[in-house]
Amino acid sequence: MKKNKNNMRLRVRLLGGLGNQLLIMLYSLYRSKKEGADLVLNIYSLDQYPTKYSYYLKGLVDSLTCRIVVIRRETSPLLVRLVGKDLRIAHLLTRAFSRDIVIRTRNILYIDSYMQEPRSYAALDIRIMQECINQIRRYIDNLSSLNESNKRSSVLLHLRLGDFATSENVKRDIIEWGVCTAMNQMYDIDVISNDFDYITKNIAGIGPESVKRLNIIETAAMSNWDLLHFMSQYDTIISNGSSLALMASILSSGHLITQNSKHQKLHRYLKDY
Repeated sequence: MKKNKNNMRLRVRLLGGLGNQLLIMLYSLYRSKKEGADLVLNIYSLDQYPTKYSYYLKGLVDSLTCRIVVIRRETSPLLVRLVGKDLRIAHLLTRAFSRDIVIRTRNILYIDSYMQEPRSYAALDIRIMQECINQIRRYIDNLSSLNESNKRSSVLLHLRLGDFATSENVKRDIIEWGVCTAMNQMYDIDVISNDFDYITKNIAGIGPESVKRLNIIETAAMSNWDLLHFMSQYDTIISNGSSLALMASILSSGHLITQNSKHQKLHRYLKDY
């Protein structure tokens, strides 16, 4: 890591759940190391979501040796505040222009984005990115004491419903896509979801014969970190667009099959580190 000779600071707004927070943290940690910048994590916005998220990264941040400051107040410049005022605006702008929102001033770099645009990762310093991913891997491996006795397959189908599914038709489409995609695999499939009851009741309606190859696993008792560790043990993850599934596949260096084309491309950039 470069020495911070120019008093450079990287100010980062954390957004979303564990998967989103980790992807933002991974990119921010990489830029911090590459540019020799102190890292300032702003967790103010986590309280502003309609569905509030916790700050999941405290233990990870405490385990890192680089200088990181965590704040819970709005300190961004006016342009960044206007972008972040409606927390979906950053997401919409990213979609519209296919660019992550990264703003540089004289000695401060502001990151106010989900950092899931593949072009942001197209020209990486491989050594630094590998170091960052390995730091997260080590933290998860040391943290988790998970019993993996329910794991029966090397293939995981992760069906993210909740805020991903706005209607019964959307839920059914997600399940149907997931099951049909999973059936192309040679092996039996482990299945997890953030709506275990709904999946258990409705997955048989997609195709009774296919259910024989599906092992639905209850994960409600797992912490977010344990769930990530559990998912990262699979060789192949099938997902309808979950950021947690993307992060798990990066940590496992395994395969990812997803409906999210940006996640698919981003996975190709990062999976071999």
